[in-house]
Amino acid sequence: MVKISPKRLQGQWDEGFALDFHTISSTYVGDDEYGHPQFDTVRSAIGELLYQLKYGNYQSVMEAITATASSFVRSKSWCIDVVIPVPASRYRSFQPVVGLAKQLAEDLGVAFGGGHVVKTSGS
Repeated sequence: MVKISPKRLQGQWDEGFALDFHTISSTYVGDDEYGHPQFDTVRSAIGELLYQLKYGNYQSVMEAITATASSFVRSKSWCIDVVIPVPASRYRSFQPVVGLAKQLAEDLGVAFGGGHVVKTSGS
């Protein structure tokens, strides 16, 4: 299990949480030899795993992420019937959000509702 510091999210729902902040700090340290800005970034433990999954395609970290998330969900008295992933913001050959949602649904013993949400602009 990964150490987390859950953060309550405000919105039009009964209860919402983020498991932790993704980025703790990010300090500009200069440009590389190609003129690209470089940063010294400190991430939370779960943020680092998510970064590795999303940008390094290290799918081996999914188990630690979903075990942590399912443990947190079980600590609440929520009645969950289905896990639905948020639509991805761009195409990737492997969509981390879908992979995590499928694994979380399996860990919780509930249905996976992939493909049932459509991203729209506006509200």
